[in-house]
Amino acid sequence: MRIIAESSPAGHRRAVDFCLNPAWLPFAAFAARQIALLPGQQNFDICIASTEHLTLPESLKNLGFRVLQIDVGSMLAEQDTATRHGDAAYLRLAIPDLMKDDYDRVLYLDSDIFVHGGDLNTLFDVDLGGLCLGAVRVVTQWGSPDRQRHEFSALGLPPAPYFNSGVLLIDVPAYRKAEVTRKALQLGAEKGHLLKSHDQSLLNVCLYRAWAELSPVWNWQWYVKAPFFEALAAPNIVHMIGPVKPWQEPGRACMSLVYRKAYASFLAAFFPEVHRVPQHAPERMRKGWWWLLVGLRHVLRRRSLLRYLDRFPTETTVRLP
Repeated sequence: MRIIAESSPAGHRRAVDFCLNPAWLPFAAFAARQIALLPGQQNFDICIASTEHLTLPESLKNLGFRVLQIDVGSMLAEQDTATRHGDAAYLRLAIPDLMKDDYDRVLYLDSDIFVHGGDLNTLFDVDLGGLCLGAVRVVTQWGSPDRQRHEFSALGLPPAPYFNSGVLLIDVPAYRKAEVTRKALQLGAEKGHLLKSHDQSLLNVCLYRAWAELSPVWNWQWYVKAPFFEALAAPNIVHMIGPVKPWQEPGRACMSLVYRKAYASFLAAFFPEVHRVPQHAPERMRKGWWWLLVGLRHVLRRRSLLRYLDRFPTETTVRLP
């Protein structure tokens, strides 16, 4: 595993890092540009990494992104890479080892995020209590913290906090000392057939009860059955989990025009060749009864969600296991 091409050397000791295949470059570039245009001085690099060659539009190169091509060698030979992201999904496992000489902390981000704001310099500074990774719980545990996950059940582990791997704050020296990459790849080779969420499953099992919990404002997982809770938290980063994406033609899908217009404008300006495929949500989303159920869900779950949000009085609150 090694870096075989890079557009520039490291400029800071911290980095925001996207890992992707070329098909996801326009959407990662959208989020990377949002971060580059945040107010204030950035004390971190913005990296975009892939196992394949990436070419940014000339009009984005002035933002100073560090574009990397990675040769993973035989690292993924025994892993299930049959995901929509392919082998790029597993790159996040190895980034701390690959970039150990360049960075002390890495903020890994999925490509399907929307950045509203937030001070990333401050996020990089949070105390992880000696643990190697900070993350946000998966949305299904926000109101039901004891909900069991299939990975833990399949491996005979009791219910425990489980994180979404779309936003990961990684302490590089601690991560390497814990040998997370080696343990995750070994687990995938031996028991990957029992796990459903690929690299996310591997990280959660390897770091079972050994990760720091961040505020959900850093990974607000937007999903169609509870779209209005977002207003309660004013998140810094919205993560578009699930099949409905804001860059797709709306079809019957319901997603705020704030997101759709932003992506449409960006793609027209920088990636006009991207074909926006219509996203057809189930017909029930056109029915009044479906919206009644969505509203009822918000009413019934408001207390549990507010209890969850109360656990994070500030954006930089960290809860340790």
